[in-house]
Amino acid sequence: MPQGVARVVAGSVSRQVRLQAARAELDLHGRDLLLALLLLWQGNDPEVKVEAGKTLRHLPEDEILAAIVAEPALHPRLLLLLARFRWRSVAILDALLTHTQLPPALLEAVCLQAPQEIIALLEKHELFFTYPELIEKVLENPSLDDAQRKRYSESEIPKIDANDDNDAADNEPTPVTASEGEPTEDEKLSKYQQALTMKIAEKIKMALTGDKEWRAIFLKDSNKLVCSAAIKNPRITDSEVLAVARLKTSNEELIRLITMGKDWVKNPEIKKALVVHPRTPLPKALKYMDVLTLKDLKQLAKSKGVSQALVNAARKKVADIARKM
Repeated sequence: MPQGVARVVAGSVSRQVRLQAARAELDLHGRDLLLALLLLWQGNDPEVKVEAGKTLRHLPEDEILAAIVAEPALHPRLLLLLARFRWRSVAILDALLTHTQLPPALLEAVCLQAPQEIIALLEKHELFFTYPELIEKVLENPSLDDAQRKRYSESEIPKIDANDDNDAADNEPTPVTASEGEPTEDEKLSKYQQALTMKIAEKIKMALTGDKEWRAIFLKDSNKLVCSAAIKNPRITDSEVLAVARLKTSNEELIRLITMGKDWVKNPEIKKALVVHPRTPLPKALKYMDVLTLKDLKQLAKSKGVSQALVNAARKKVADIARKM
């Protein structure tokens, strides 16, 4: 426990000091303040508990966000407490859902009872696609409107075995029973034709576990849940990811997921494709320009298909290189 926190929550500390800490009147900030409030709120003194709760409800959002972002080792219980007191803050809940110490209980709670404007945050989270059964919990959420409920599908979400290393053929839909030697209806249909008849839940399962042909189909699916699951398929290759990055019609969620892939953005070709993709966030595109050659930079400096900020950055780099030559 940090010394500053220990000084205000230890058993020997006076009640007045605890009340001051609970009201954020002492020199505690960031993680230390949040941790102190957690411990005081869990204590046995009713008045201190109430004051700590009030502080957590009214603490400036920016201060909480700064602590969450700066401290990757925040205790899961503290994250749960913040969610309990700041449930309606989209910014804080977004930060909590992407925190490295996210407790599963928080993700499940969001699925079951978060308001409509927060449900969309779930799609940013890796676990939401690793365990599609969480979508079942979303469908139990009473705040969903008809459009959201339809999007998340009305069917039961099949569970995915994360350790499934079977061949791709074993992951395809089980064909209907037929006489030996007689092709079934599914066998007669192409995978694309089968995909047209699948429910969202079936598509997600196949996108996560299917072979290259299935991935190619579902990476272009209009439903973000499906295409995002496809790019998270553990067997996806760099060449497939590069193809997505080069495709100008790839949606912003796919591009966001590619930028989050540490191994993918080590690939210079993928980074080049991301620089000029219209849906790559500008800060990321500027960052990835370090892999561009002089020839690439000159082409980018003349391009009319990218933002002016990228064009200006390319022109500056070309000028800088020219001065050094």
